[in-house]
Amino acid sequence: MHSLKDSFGQKTFGHKTRKEGAMNFKDMMNKAKEATAEIAAKANEMAAKAKERQAVMYLSGPFDLKANTLCSLVLKPDELILQSESAFGGGKEVCRIPYSRVVEVTVDTAERFTLTRALLVGVFAFGFKKKDKLLKLDFIDEVGTQSDAVFGKGPMTDCDQIRGLVLTAKRECLKRQQQTAQPQPVTASVATPMPPPPPSAKPPPSPPPPQQSPQKFHVSVNQVQKGPFTLEQIQAMLAAGEVSTKDFIWYDGLPEWKPISEFVE
Repeated sequence: MHSLKDSFGQKTFGHKTRKEGAMNFKDMMNKAKEATAEIAAKANEMAAKAKERQAVMYLSGPFDLKANTLCSLVLKPDELILQSESAFGGGKEVCRIPYSRVVEVTVDTAERFTLTRALLVGVFAFGFKKKDKLLKLDFIDEVGTQSDAVFGKGPMTDCDQIRGLVLTAKRECLKRQQQTAQPQPVTASVATPMPPPPPSAKPPPSPPPPQQSPQKFHVSVNQVQKGPFTLEQIQAMLAAGEVSTKDFIWYDGLPEWKPISEFVE
């Protein structure tokens, strides 16, 4: 009886045991979870790419494009790329604008824009209505001149949303640049004596650079160290009101900061 049960319940006709079936179900669930995670990752990647490229209609500006040309504003990590689009596929890059040169991004109605820009009077011939919103991008061009370009919304896009995306990309870019900026190293080949702190509760200024002559002086104005200067230069600064006799002076060999009044009348 035992051998018959074994042969019928476990091996007859290729049936699997309950334990083997449970293991297969667990494997199937794990594979399903992996597939779901992979689909979600691809969906997020596609959404990020769609968010990076915003369709707009070019209306006016300094670029060699016809009015009502379909374009894309491509939001890269460090710059904004304007690219013209073609109905036959592919596109042509028009310009690159680093976020550091983006001055302002504004959104207003077509009616308001046409009141101040004669070039935009013809936008209504392109199907735009007076209350439709347009996007205006102010930027500094490659030669340092401030320019601007005006766009209408493209298919499946919104001018207010594009403005928010551009400003967010600019803010994040400038933040990264500030975080990665490193101060310039300061080197000194000759040891310099440390001057005593000025008579103040604030931290003393950093030590002056090596002196080549005892006739060179440093001054401390509101805890900001300046110099070196000659005595004649300090007299000229006093006459111009850049320093006062109440500010302090120091030179290599002087044991402590002294009021300027002790050296210059």
